Amino acid sequence: MLIGDWTSNRWITVFTELAEEMLGKTSQEIGSSLEYQKEEAEKLFAAISFKSFVFKLRTKVEYFGEQPRNKTSAVGATPVNHKEYNALLIKSIQELTGVGKN
Repeated sequence: MLIGDWTSNRWITVFTELAEEMLGKTSQEIGSSLEYQKEEAEKLFAAISFKSFVFKLRTKVEYFGEQPRNKTSAVGATPVNHKEYNALLIKSIQELTGVGKN
């Protein structure tokens, strides 16, 4: 899966439980769609495109030949609650700048 933010993009691996949670389907249903109903599978994957999640990632260095490569896996993903996140950002800005304090 390709994820990104304002800094860059990164290819990550999403394993079974987390992928099922994000897609809302079981592995069996996803596999069946990919094999027999290509259009349904495309719709399923397109449905999560451009959705906002907060990912918890784990990265490790693996060697392929003599070249080191980073392998990144998602260990958690939660949908973004924009109201809660905006309140946190405003509070942080106020604390850092002193704006809005009486």
